[in-house]
Amino acid sequence: MPQIFISHATEDADFARRIAHSMRSASVDAWMAPDSIHPGEDFVDAIQRGLEDTTHLVVIMSPDAVESSWVKLEMNTAIRLERGGKLSIMPISFRACEPPVLWGAYHWLEYEGDYDKLVENLLRWMGVNEARSWIRPAPLEAEELARRQAILEEIALEARACAACPLHLERLNAVPGEGPANARLFFMGESPGPEDDQTGTPFVSAAGDFLGELIDLINLPREEVYLTNILKCRPHQNRDPLVSEMNACSGYLQRQIEVINPRIIVTLGRFALSRVLPDAKISKIHGAPQHTGERIVMPMYHPAAALYRQRYRTILIQDFLKFGDFLDKPENLT
Repeated sequence: MPQIFISHATEDADFARRIAHSMRSASVDAWMAPDSIHPGEDFVDAIQRGLEDTTHLVVIMSPDAVESSWVKLEMNTAIRLERGGKLSIMPISFRACEPPVLWGAYHWLEYEGDYDKLVENLLRWMGVNEARSWIRPAPLEAEELARRQAILEEIALEARACAACPLHLERLNAVPGEGPANARLFFMGESPGPEDDQTGTPFVSAAGDFLGELIDLINLPREEVYLTNILKCRPHQNRDPLVSEMNACSGYLQRQIEVINPRIIVTLGRFALSRVLPDAKISKIHGAPQHTGERIVMPMYHPAAALYRQRYRTILIQDFLKFGDFLDKPENLT
């Protein structure tokens, strides 16, 4: 995993934390003082440890950074490591200043108010897979991420207490969904399986295991996608969902989509597809991305179908491999 050390003056700490949060959202391990210092650890020792463990250093340059003895210590230590081939250095021009001559020898990254562009440039410099960066969880401010997560938890509480249809009489646990509130990929199946009902966690049955294999096949971290079903309770004997049941649960699903605001919705099975594309036939469009406004719908057969018929297993593997190729091309956003 790429690692980044963020050097900054105290006055620029909020901006440094914002960068650190964006880096972590892109699966980059971010180190910054004082947040990354262990309790009781000496400050100088912590800086040395952080720099020795990292691959890239960014220095948030400002008049305060130029005067900071700690930033100077971090930069001087980093220069020694860089000369040993262990570290790359990139100053960011955050607030106008006159840098020391030695620092001026580096290529500077200009920050002109376009924060998303800054993050994009940092990820490119670090060699993070840009082709896939557009599907990673969206970089959000901590407050916004917490707000979204709180709403999802509220929806989950409502679903667990729901008695809007007779399914609540049969369930052991409602299964609202699982995943990050800033996910750009949103997987929705039809209804919870027996193991899901027992645990309250989606896709932990045999079909869920196969879905996990498919997700791994195209190098998607499962913890970075949101997983849910159109029904939050399991129908008896895994029968098909009834229209009345789907309508009773539709409010939960719609609110989840609105809060997470995913870029891509992967529908698993014909019933899930019918909730977003009512007139579509899965037999005709499976594995083919459908652009609907600002979102992309990727119709797939349900992994449960592969448990009973080898034909569907082959189709699902082929469709997911095509999906992986699709995700590797950012131009597919348009």
